[in-house]
Amino acid sequence: MSVFCELADLLNESDVEQKLIYPMLINSNPLGLGYKPSDIRTKSTLKQYKIGKSRQKYYYPDYLITLRGIPLMVIEAKEPDADLEDAFHEARLYAAEVNANFSTKENYCSIIMVCNGTEIWCGYNDQGKPEFTINYEELHTESVKYHELLEFCSKNVLKPIADSAFAKIRGNSKFVTPVSNLGGRKVQDEELVENTYGRTLVFENRSIFDPQTEEDKAKIVKNAYIKSKKREQHVEPIYREIKKIKLPSEVCSTQISTDRPDEITEKLRSRIFEKRIDYSLMLLIGSVGSGKSTFVRYFKEVVLKNNHPDVANRCEWIFVNMNTAPVEKELIYNWMESYIISVIEESNTNINYRAWESIQKIFLDEINEFENGIGQIIKNNVEQYNSELFKLVSELVQDNSRFLQNLLKYIKQYSGKLPIVVLDNCDKRNRDVQLLMFEVAEWLREKYKCIVILPMRENTFDTYKSIPPLDTVVKDLVFRIDPPDLLKVLQERLEYIVRLNKEEADYAVGNGINVHIQPKEQIEYFRSILYSIRNNGFTKKIFYNLSNRNTRSGIQLFEDFCKSGHIKAEEILKIRVSDGEYSVPSYMMANALIRKNRKYYNGNKSNFINLFYSTYNDDFPDPFIRVDILKWLKKNISILGPNKIPGYHKLENLIKDMQVLGHDESVIVRELTYMVNKGLVYSESQREYVELNELVKIAPSGSLHIDMLQNLSYLAACSEDIGYRQDQFTNRIAERISQDNYLEKYPMIANAQDMLSYLVQYRDDYLSRPNVFLENTELEIENLSNSESAIERLINSDSRVSRLIEAFQNHPLNEDVTARVINKNKGSLLGILYDDTRGFLATTHRKYGLSSDEYTSIQIDDYIRCKIIEHDSKHVSVGLSLIKQLDESDSELIEEFENMILSTTSYDDI
Repeated sequence: MSVFCELADLLNESDVEQKLIYPMLINSNPLGLGYKPSDIRTKSTLKQYKIGKSRQKYYYPDYLITLRGIPLMVIEAKEPDADLEDAFHEARLYAAEVNANFSTKENYCSIIMVCNGTEIWCGYNDQGKPEFTINYEELHTESVKYHELLEFCSKNVLKPIADSAFAKIRGNSKFVTPVSNLGGRKVQDEELVENTYGRTLVFENRSIFDPQTEEDKAKIVKNAYIKSKKREQHVEPIYREIKKIKLPSEVCSTQISTDRPDEITEKLRSRIFEKRIDYSLMLLIGSVGSGKSTFVRYFKEVVLKNNHPDVANRCEWIFVNMNTAPVEKELIYNWMESYIISVIEESNTNINYRAWESIQKIFLDEINEFENGIGQIIKNNVEQYNSELFKLVSELVQDNSRFLQNLLKYIKQYSGKLPIVVLDNCDKRNRDVQLLMFEVAEWLREKYKCIVILPMRENTFDTYKSIPPLDTVVKDLVFRIDPPDLLKVLQERLEYIVRLNKEEADYAVGNGINVHIQPKEQIEYFRSILYSIRNNGFTKKIFYNLSNRNTRSGIQLFEDFCKSGHIKAEEILKIRVSDGEYSVPSYMMANALIRKNRKYYNGNKSNFINLFYSTYNDDFPDPFIRVDILKWLKKNISILGPNKIPGYHKLENLIKDMQVLGHDESVIVRELTYMVNKGLVYSESQREYVELNELVKIAPSGSLHIDMLQNLSYLAACSEDIGYRQDQFTNRIAERISQDNYLEKYPMIANAQDMLSYLVQYRDDYLSRPNVFLENTELEIENLSNSESAIERLINSDSRVSRLIEAFQNHPLNEDVTARVINKNKGSLLGILYDDTRGFLATTHRKYGLSSDEYTSIQIDDYIRCKIIEHDSKHVSVGLSLIKQLDESDSELIEEFENMILSTTSYDDI
């Protein structure tokens, strides 16, 4: 009997296809062939081919197995008991048509399987008869025939065929980055001297940019909080929730028929704590860094203290930093109790909760129970009585659960305060931990009778709000926190700094320059940076999108930007003399954002990852996988996913389409995981790793990266950090970035063009041919046409750059050329090449300088043979090193030079 279905269940072709073949394909060894749904192309998506000679017809199979974009196996289902000979023949013809679209001898689609329910034939496309057949009764794990089937066409057999095809294309190629050509790790990781002025200002105002203590956070919400109408509407309902809870001193009186003080106290306490009070669990919903915790502190420090001081005085705020909390369910509860106790003790230093006077009040009920119970037996034996009481109290104090429970009662009764526990930073954790924290919050509220405020990511709440445990949330106690405008936050913090700064100071701005700064001037640097950001659409977009609506990340981005050595010292002086109205040049801003403070770009250490990065150890380094993943996600950003939220799609579907393009499944998952951790992609689980069954969505930062494919600064940076297998690309880019002017427009354009040319060539080596086997597919590897067009537009908009490109393309580095000397002055020679490009030689050149004898012997109008060693975009010229001075024996070179001059001279010039 088959392990997949009963023979009686196979009534038609569809049954054979769905109940027998498909389960056999997707079950793991030893039950099945081990393919994943993403490896299988179904009939509805496959391209038809005209097959046959005498009786032609259009045909496509039921399934086609493809791995890394390579079609490998054709599978055809037939109705029960149908003749399989025609089916095998048609499947072979289809495989031949598919193979015809690949190069000669690339016979990848070679395996044929046909099945009619009672029998399976397996063989090769170039053989008329099957390699072997297997009957329905033999489709079980103990069958020798079934074992042969698994060894013939399971995934672990065909996958190496696809892998070897890519490994063959790679051959023995070595991939080398231009930066690695410059030297070792020390050179590659070289950093610029930080903008000391910006660094000093950031350091001096650390508590404003990145407040850590409760005191600093309180100062921010009091002096630099950004209000919004949406957030302000949450104030009143939260206030009402706090105000409605009656503390012991506010509870209405109870009729007592005795004048004994002990009885009065006991009756009052039982009346208070028997009365059910509905303590609230409030959820603050928003993205990470949207200001949920800041809103709570604003409510505490500003709203309550200014508008409702009576309520403010009756609140005991307990902020729990969940960054350090364990995520294991068996540990979190004990940790929470211990942490809350420590916070209460630290925030009430005027009360020693461990003193006997306090302990007597905290454990009043338990001590009374002892005194009125078994303590009565030994009350006349003082020593034994005290010993037993000490034992009881010691156990109570060491039991965190009992101690916290009684401590909170004590705070309510004797301090007249309402405990409000805020679980800070829960939203930084993954989905599973956030859901666990919700359970912990409910436990706190129920067991310890306190208000609990829990921040949670909006996508976690929106996805799981209708299922346990979030389905128990009271909708009126869910408050959505919209992130404040990043630039407004920065502006408000800067204004606060202005109000605080009252002293003059001396600052070093680099190059040995010190400037004396008045209090008002100290902030002009920050203001100008902010002005430059706000008035530059490109930079403004970067700040908003790269931070993914995370205000903390946006502020960090601003700090790094201000400190970057790519913002030159002279810019600070220009800012000073312009009263802050000077705008930093766009290219400086771009370099500061892309490279941070590094001289050479490294995608792993930048604000931007390198979308063209590939791993050398892969069998076929894949510089397109990151781009293709992001473009797929961006294309589907508005389409509803399985959870009915736009943009969230199954990773399995992404893999299926990426495989068609020739990308390896393991590389797809690895690179997607990397981009999740770098913030370019959101994952449903929010874990550091992604699983095949979860949902993913492009983040604003990911969309920004796609847009950066048309930005020169980004493309030029990427060109330094990708591995090239052709030395000419590596060497040319390495030579340019070794020059002092490597961040000027021409070298960046030349580097970007070289990278794009290389990638276009490399793209052709992929074996991806989606249109060969898929009908109406729009899938293709990134073609880079938008990037090339962007560079072309940039060149055409600048005539000087156009001239440079033409000149330097005519005269590549390391080319041997002939020049005629036209000037001689102060140890340098000026030569002219055949197309009027100027070339310089100097005795002072650090590496290729002329000797004094050479300089003396060469005269104006002499001909010299040189090597091009530099492209000088500033002077629109090339640097030359002397090979030799030409004489009569070199008449052929001189004549060639003169002829080339004539060929490049137009009649108009004459």
